[in-house]
Amino acid sequence: MGTKNYKTIKPVPQIDDMACWAASLEWWLKYMSPKLPVATQWDLMIDFKSETYYPEDINDPNFGGLSDSGMLNILNAPRFNLGTAYKSGPSMTYEFLSEKLKNGPVIIAFLDWVAAGGSPGETRLNHCNVVIKAKKTESGVVNLTVMEPRKGTFEKYRTISYYQQGDVILGWPKI
Repeated sequence: MGTKNYKTIKPVPQIDDMACWAASLEWWLKYMSPKLPVATQWDLMIDFKSETYYPEDINDPNFGGLSDSGMLNILNAPRFNLGTAYKSGPSMTYEFLSEKLKNGPVIIAFLDWVAAGGSPGETRLNHCNVVIKAKKTESGVVNLTVMEPRKGTFEKYRTISYYQQGDVILGWPKI
Protein backbone atom coordinates (compact mmCIF):
# COMPACT_ATOMS: atom_id res chain seq x y z
CA MET A 1 0.00 0.00 0.00
CA GLY A 2 1.05 3.62 -0.32
CA THR A 3 3.65 5.08 2.02
CA LYS A 4 1.50 7.70 3.82
CA ASN A 5 0.25 7.13 7.32
CA TYR A 6 -3.54 7.30 6.94
CA LYS A 7 -3.92 8.69 10.46
CA THR A 8 -2.27 11.95 9.36
CA ILE A 9 -5.39 12.69 7.28
CA LYS A 10 -8.43 13.46 9.40
CA PRO A 11 -11.52 11.33 8.60
CA VAL A 12 -14.18 13.19 6.61
CA PRO A 13 -17.77 13.08 7.93
CA GLN A 14 -20.41 13.24 5.23
CA ILE A 15 -22.31 16.53 5.08
CA ASP A 16 -25.69 14.83 4.63
CA ASP A 17 -27.28 11.40 4.30
CA MET A 18 -26.50 11.17 0.58
CA ALA A 19 -22.87 12.36 0.62
CA CYS A 20 -21.01 9.22 1.72
CA TRP A 21 -19.48 8.76 -1.73
CA ALA A 22 -18.34 12.39 -1.89
CA ALA A 23 -16.90 12.33 1.65
CA SER A 24 -15.08 9.09 0.82
CA LEU A 25 -13.64 10.63 -2.33
CA GLU A 26 -12.66 13.82 -0.46
CA TRP A 27 -10.66 11.78 2.08
CA TRP A 28 -9.18 9.59 -0.67
CA LEU A 29 -8.08 12.64 -2.68
CA LYS A 30 -6.41 14.11 0.42
CA TYR A 31 -4.57 10.82 0.85
CA MET A 32 -3.52 10.76 -2.81
CA SER A 33 -2.36 14.39 -2.93
CA PRO A 34 -0.18 15.83 -4.35
CA LYS A 35 -0.53 13.21 -7.13
CA LEU A 36 -4.16 14.26 -7.56
CA PRO A 37 -5.85 17.58 -6.77
CA VAL A 38 -7.91 17.75 -3.59
CA ALA A 39 -11.65 18.57 -3.75
CA THR A 40 -14.27 18.95 -1.03
CA GLN A 41 -17.31 16.71 -0.94
CA TRP A 42 -19.52 19.67 -1.79
CA ASP A 43 -17.37 20.44 -4.84
CA LEU A 44 -17.57 16.78 -5.88
CA MET A 45 -21.35 16.72 -5.47
CA ILE A 46 -21.65 19.81 -7.66
CA ASP A 47 -19.09 18.55 -10.21
CA PHE A 48 -20.94 15.25 -10.57
CA LYS A 49 -24.51 16.42 -9.96
CA SER A 50 -25.61 15.07 -13.35
CA GLU A 51 -24.90 11.57 -11.96
CA THR A 52 -27.01 12.11 -8.83
CA TYR A 53 -30.72 11.80 -8.15
CA TYR A 54 -32.54 15.12 -8.52
CA PRO A 55 -29.58 17.01 -10.07
CA GLU A 56 -31.80 20.03 -10.77
CA ASP A 57 -32.46 20.72 -7.07
CA ILE A 58 -29.46 20.81 -4.73
CA ASN A 59 -31.87 21.48 -1.84
CA ASP A 60 -33.75 18.21 -2.36
CA PRO A 61 -32.92 15.80 0.52
CA ASN A 62 -32.15 13.08 -2.05
CA PHE A 63 -29.68 15.27 -3.97
CA GLY A 64 -26.35 13.48 -4.05
CA GLY A 65 -27.77 9.98 -3.98
CA LEU A 66 -26.37 7.73 -6.69
CA SER A 67 -27.41 4.76 -8.73
CA ASP A 68 -24.86 1.98 -9.24
CA SER A 69 -24.16 3.29 -12.74
CA GLY A 70 -23.73 6.84 -11.38
CA MET A 71 -21.15 5.59 -8.88
CA LEU A 72 -19.26 3.73 -11.61
CA ASN A 73 -19.35 6.78 -13.89
CA ILE A 74 -17.86 8.95 -11.15
CA LEU A 75 -15.12 6.46 -10.26
CA ASN A 76 -14.29 6.08 -13.95
CA ALA A 77 -13.83 9.85 -14.39
CA PRO A 78 -10.31 10.42 -15.78
CA ARG A 79 -9.44 12.91 -13.02
CA PHE A 80 -9.32 10.08 -10.44
CA ASN A 81 -7.19 7.62 -12.45
CA LEU A 82 -8.92 4.63 -10.85
CA GLY A 83 -9.27 1.06 -11.90
CA THR A 84 -12.83 -0.11 -11.18
CA ALA A 85 -14.81 -3.30 -10.77
CA TYR A 86 -18.42 -4.23 -10.11
CA LYS A 87 -18.29 -7.54 -8.28
CA SER A 88 -20.49 -9.87 -6.32
CA GLY A 89 -19.64 -9.39 -2.65
CA PRO A 90 -18.37 -12.94 -2.07
CA SER A 91 -15.92 -12.57 -4.98
CA MET A 92 -14.21 -9.70 -3.16
CA THR A 93 -11.58 -11.81 -1.45
CA TYR A 94 -8.65 -10.90 0.76
CA GLU A 95 -6.29 -11.68 -2.10
CA PHE A 96 -8.20 -9.48 -4.55
CA LEU A 97 -8.44 -6.58 -2.11
CA SER A 98 -4.79 -6.85 -0.99
CA GLU A 99 -3.66 -6.57 -4.60
CA LYS A 100 -5.79 -3.46 -5.14
CA LEU A 101 -4.50 -1.83 -1.92
CA LYS A 102 -0.88 -1.87 -3.15
CA ASN A 103 -1.09 1.67 -4.61
CA GLY A 104 -3.29 3.21 -1.92
CA PRO A 105 -6.74 3.06 -0.33
CA VAL A 106 -9.70 1.58 -2.19
CA ILE A 107 -13.13 3.23 -2.53
CA ILE A 108 -15.94 0.73 -1.93
CA ALA A 109 -19.67 1.15 -2.53
CA PHE A 110 -21.63 -1.64 -0.90
CA LEU A 111 -24.92 -2.86 0.50
CA ASP A 112 -24.99 -1.78 4.13
CA TRP A 113 -28.14 -3.75 4.90
CA VAL A 114 -27.57 -3.71 8.67
CA ALA A 115 -27.50 0.09 8.90
CA ALA A 116 -30.29 0.49 6.34
CA GLY A 117 -32.58 -2.01 8.05
CA GLY A 118 -32.64 -4.20 4.95
CA SER A 119 -32.17 -7.90 4.71
CA PRO A 120 -29.37 -10.09 3.39
CA GLY A 121 -29.73 -10.93 -0.28
CA GLU A 122 -30.67 -7.42 -1.44
CA THR A 123 -28.35 -6.06 -4.10
CA ARG A 124 -28.99 -2.31 -3.88
CA LEU A 125 -25.79 -0.46 -3.02
CA ASN A 126 -26.42 2.20 -0.42
CA HIS A 127 -23.20 3.25 1.28
CA CYS A 128 -19.56 4.03 0.58
CA ASN A 129 -16.34 3.68 2.61
CA VAL A 130 -12.62 3.83 1.93
CA VAL A 131 -10.73 0.61 2.65
CA ILE A 132 -7.28 1.47 3.99
CA LYS A 133 -5.86 -1.85 5.15
CA ALA A 134 -6.72 -5.55 5.06
CA LYS A 135 -5.24 -8.02 7.49
CA LYS A 136 -5.86 -11.75 7.71
CA THR A 137 -5.68 -13.27 11.19
CA GLU A 138 -4.21 -16.70 11.95
CA SER A 139 -7.75 -18.06 12.10
CA GLY A 140 -8.45 -16.74 8.58
CA VAL A 141 -10.71 -13.82 9.54
CA VAL A 142 -10.07 -10.77 7.36
CA ASN A 143 -10.21 -7.48 9.23
CA LEU A 144 -10.35 -4.18 7.40
CA THR A 145 -9.48 -0.66 8.48
CA VAL A 146 -11.83 1.81 6.78
CA MET A 147 -12.63 5.49 6.73
CA GLU A 148 -16.33 5.55 7.64
CA PRO A 149 -17.93 8.83 6.49
CA ARG A 150 -21.23 8.22 8.28
CA LYS A 151 -19.47 8.87 11.58
CA GLY A 152 -16.33 10.57 10.26
CA THR A 153 -14.10 7.97 11.92
CA PHE A 154 -11.59 5.27 11.19
CA GLU A 155 -13.07 1.86 11.91
CA LYS A 156 -10.77 -1.05 12.65
CA TYR A 157 -11.56 -4.73 12.76
CA ARG A 158 -14.53 -4.54 10.44
CA THR A 159 -14.59 -7.94 8.81
CA ILE A 160 -14.57 -8.40 5.06
CA SER A 161 -17.85 -10.32 5.39
CA TYR A 162 -19.55 -6.99 6.28
CA TYR A 163 -19.00 -6.01 2.64
CA GLN A 164 -19.87 -9.37 1.10
CA GLN A 165 -23.66 -9.27 1.65
CA GLY A 166 -24.39 -7.97 -1.85
CA ASP A 167 -22.62 -6.56 -4.85
CA VAL A 168 -19.77 -4.06 -4.47
CA ILE A 169 -18.22 -1.38 -6.64
CA LEU A 170 -14.52 -0.84 -6.09
CA GLY A 171 -12.18 1.91 -7.22
CA TRP A 172 -8.42 1.58 -6.68
CA PRO A 173 -5.50 3.83 -7.67
CA LYS A 174 -3.77 2.98 -10.93
CA ILE A 175 -0.90 5.38 -10.15
